[in-house]
Amino acid sequence: MPGHQDTVNNEQADKLVRQASAKPIVGPEPAIGVPKCLAREAIKNWTEHQHLSTWKDISGCRYNSFFIGKPWKKRADDLLKLGRHQIKMVVAILIAHAPVKGSLCTMGLFNGDPPCRYCGMETETVQHITCCCGSFTHQHYNVFGELSVNQKK
Repeated sequence: MPGHQDTVNNEQADKLVRQASAKPIVGPEPAIGVPKCLAREAIKNWTEHQHLSTWKDISGCRYNSFFIGKPWKKRADDLLKLGRHQIKMVVAILIAHAPVKGSLCTMGLFNGDPPCRYCGMETETVQHITCCCGSFTHQHYNVFGELSVNQKK
């Protein structure tokens, strides 16, 4: 077959191909679509990695990193089931800024005796109540699987 001459519509096709090839390429070629689920998963993994590396490298926040740890979907779902005031208290406890005697004394908002109102032993701090207060051993066991929690120093 002597080329594509005299083939029906071939001359028109060749003309259109020459016009298209003369135009500049726009965007990366060839373009291959990426499924949304893969994009979402990649973004989620990158975000978790960034969070963990930032959280690991941050100075201070020993108490917070001990209790908050890494992202945990079940914990997030459980927290979202709580009411606004309950979430406010959970956040205050997690960041160790709950209105307990020790913190209020430090801020100058409490003049009384700072020992724990529940056990009377140590200074009433969020760390004491959440980790080792004898009055909460049952709750410690239910939450942490231990009667008291020794924080990492």
